[in-house]
Amino acid sequence: MADEEFMSGDLFATVRVQDLPASREVVAVERQDDGAWRVCGSAIANADGIAELGLKGSNTSRVYAFAIDHWGEPFTPNRTVAYGDIIRPSVFLGWLYRVTDPGVLPSEEPAWWNSTPGMPRPVGSAMAQAEMYFQPIAHGPVDIEWEVKEGGDPHWDNVVSLLHFDGDLTDETGRIWTPIGSPAFADTAPMLDGEYLTQGGVANSDIILGAEDFTIECFFRVRSTPPMFIFLWDGRGAVGSDGPYPIVYMQGSDMILRNHVNNGTTGPNSSVAVALNTSYHFAHVRKSGVSTFYLAGVNVGSAEDATNYNLQTLNVAYTQSGSFGDFLDMDEFRITKGVARYTENFTPPTEPFPNFK
Repeated sequence: MADEEFMSGDLFATVRVQDLPASREVVAVERQDDGAWRVCGSAIANADGIAELGLKGSNTSRVYAFAIDHWGEPFTPNRTVAYGDIIRPSVFLGWLYRVTDPGVLPSEEPAWWNSTPGMPRPVGSAMAQAEMYFQPIAHGPVDIEWEVKEGGDPHWDNVVSLLHFDGDLTDETGRIWTPIGSPAFADTAPMLDGEYLTQGGVANSDIILGAEDFTIECFFRVRSTPPMFIFLWDGRGAVGSDGPYPIVYMQGSDMILRNHVNNGTTGPNSSVAVALNTSYHFAHVRKSGVSTFYLAGVNVGSAEDATNYNLQTLNVAYTQSGSFGDFLDMDEFRITKGVARYTENFTPPTEPFPNFK
């Protein structure tokens, strides 16, 4: 589970040793749904025995809290020790020895003793007081009040690509894109000025959409009318090659919405005029064998589409001539595999797509 998928919560603990408040380390562990265990938080109780643990975990896990006693350091001949250091004998019999006066331990291990209240004894040139060791104490499962993340993506597990274009080509899913040309980010535009980005090869098999539902979407803005075809995305290995993969492109002042299969078209085949210097959200959604194009949240084309999209190549921000950024800006490119996010007209999102559940 990635860190961004964890929820936050708080655990308050009280530690008492022999019925008295004690400063001890408190550790919380969770047993996740898949049976895996992980530490989800820790803190040290204060002198009043109070600890507040900030947790990061899953709200479906079972959480257990452990109070851990000091374990000390093993006896080392001629070691210099300071006040408060804890020494553990080489043969452990349930007692530890806390240094009350600093000094140097002897060259040979002394005969250790049991606790005598208020009676430190010499250990070399140092003095130490015996303390009983207490095994870890556990409680649980304990109730945790988890904080619900606002604005998460319930379909984050299905996202196979998310590019914010915030000054770099970081894909929030960890996918590596190959820039073709020399991309550079313009000061006033969210999208890069370059030739295009590409994905290809067997390592990218998870972008194969198959016959499943899917959603491919982005924001775009037309700066100026392109003289030739300019593609928001194109799954063909080269222009004119066989598909299949959805393609969306600009031709003049019109946005052409089309699927490309075996050098032909299938599914929605629409042409929509778009205004210059206007930001639009666009989504290609397939739901139960029907593909629909949404521009600014409005259905602008729909048709049956049973295509098995089986290519592993995907080009984004592709142009046949010049730089993509000369004509269009792109922002918030996302592919969601197995989920049709939009099934009717909708209000487009206004915030960056989240990268957590």
